[in-house]
Amino acid sequence: MPALFETHREFTGFTIVTILFLAAGGVLVASNRTVDRSARNVFLFSTVALSCISLIDWFDYVLAVQLPATRVIHVVSMAFTFMVAPAIPVMIANTIFPERHVRWVTIVLVVQALLEVATIFGGFVFWVDDANVYHRGPLYVVYMATYILSAVYLSVQSIRAGRLYQSANMFSILAILLCMGVGVGIQVRDSTVRTTWTAVAMAVLLYFLF
Repeated sequence: MPALFETHREFTGFTIVTILFLAAGGVLVASNRTVDRSARNVFLFSTVALSCISLIDWFDYVLAVQLPATRVIHVVSMAFTFMVAPAIPVMIANTIFPERHVRWVTIVLVVQALLEVATIFGGFVFWVDDANVYHRGPLYVVYMATYILSAVYLSVQSIRAGRLYQSANMFSILAILLCMGVGVGIQVRDSTVRTTWTAVAMAVLLYFLF
């Protein structure tokens, strides 16, 4: 029990630092007038959404099991996370070429969002038991495939932008995406290691700076 308590304290500190980084990034974005307003709004939305997701992840890891009465809140908040997360890379990608919206990507995100709504009642992608413990469902792979697809879409748009504007530093974009991929992959491999949202938050901030 003391070891678990210490782990919870460490993850709480980890979450606080992540949110502070996101807050600092939000201030940086809001004060940068050289970036298009719509792009600033997307990045600001991303920082707010990632802060909420980080708090949800913290709640799931630290408090959910201790508060079984909050099961409904837990389910709804997790569904929100699964709906918003794949949309963030696509929204960022659309700020690069705002005139080019790929319809099939939007359709995939809408279908994914509807699946998460259905999951609240059917437990398809994830489910939460009576003890308020989160479990992956049989269609969790659909969520991961959508998330990977959105990350690939962002990568393709970034590479296209680099070629269009003759960027000599494409390795910077690839390094950012690699860091995000490793962070997500670690948690997919072992769900007790919470690295996904910190990795995504850092990737979003680095991407904006780039």
